[in-house]
Amino acid sequence: LTQPSFQDLLLMGPLTAVFMYVPVTFAGLGLQEAAYVFLLTNIGAPMEIALPFALLIRILAITTDLIGLPPLIKTSTGLFKSIKNVQ
Repeated sequence: LTQPSFQDLLLMGPLTAVFMYVPVTFAGLGLQEAAYVFLLTNIGAPMEIALPFALLIRILAITTDLIGLPPLIKTSTGLFKSIKNVQ
């Protein structure tokens, strides 16, 4: 098992983030994970480590997105009320 360099890991995030914007699946679901697995296995990481890593990255992204959900709902309902008052 070879240890990936810091530069490899630093470039991996932006490279895989591109797949979030490919209009094949919602938020690049599956594509981004496949990109992580592909890149990690090409730099020497075994599949048994690459796949859970990719899934943990997705879970982390979803968790941080969920933190902003309550304020978004609160603001958007206020926005809808103000639009109804204007009409």
